[in-house]
Amino acid sequence: MPPERVKQGQPEGIPITLEQQKLLASAIRIQILHALAEVPRTAKQVADLLRQTPGNIHYHMQRLLDGGLIRLVETREVSGIVEKYYQSVGTVFRQLESSGISNASEPSIKSQLLLTEEQVEQLKEEMVQLLLKWEQVIPDGPPEQLKEVAVGVYIGEVPPSGEEGCADSRGGGSDE
Repeated sequence: MPPERVKQGQPEGIPITLEQQKLLASAIRIQILHALAEVPRTAKQVADLLRQTPGNIHYHMQRLLDGGLIRLVETREVSGIVEKYYQSVGTVFRQLESSGISNASEPSIKSQLLLTEEQVEQLKEEMVQLLLKWEQVIPDGPPEQLKEVAVGVYIGEVPPSGEEGCADSRGGGSDE
């Protein structure tokens, strides 16, 4: 069965639990989900693609697999070696409302990224431009259908988590 996908125009995402949300508090895990979004890959293939160590990627993929965010889709035996191919269940998620988490000051769209300082500055500028674009939109609906929407964007460095079992500190993310 192919993984559930979020189609363009459906930004609400796949519902996930609080525990699954905690698994996504890692930039490397987000990158893994994207690497596995369209094409099933082995941990070694993902490691090569992301320029990470196979041990680090295997660790994070196992956590994502245990959390139901990636699936084993194929197993092949090649020259006596078993290759396991994984695919992500999606790349856009939303936390289930039943988790009891509701905080209006918390942004509902989140991610964690691995970026250079130059890329961070570029991201900040693009976010400013995007907000400026939307601030200039003149609504075309009747007043009773308009909603005032608060948009908050926080871009800041995440301190290392020191998560045990992580082969490379760049891939750490708090999920306990």
